[in-house]
Amino acid sequence: MKQRLIELIIDKAFKYSKEPVFKLVSGRMSNYYFNCKTITLHPEGMHLVGSIIYDMIHDSGPAGIGGFDTRR
Repeated sequence: MKQRLIELIIDKAFKYSKEPVFKLVSGRMSNYYFNCKTITLHPEGMHLVGSIIYDMIHDSGPAGIGGFDTRR
């Protein structure tokens, strides 16, 4: 799963230019730009991100995720 997510990020969210052409919110220019919103809104990306995070936290017994109380 992680490898596929990396592939999606490289393909859909990462941009590179030899010259710093990407203006950041700070106003600085950069050679690199990541827009991971395109991944979290992509159906496969959303599934991969959710599954990976779930695998990371499911044994810790969270009481709530994203405002949803799992104790109900």
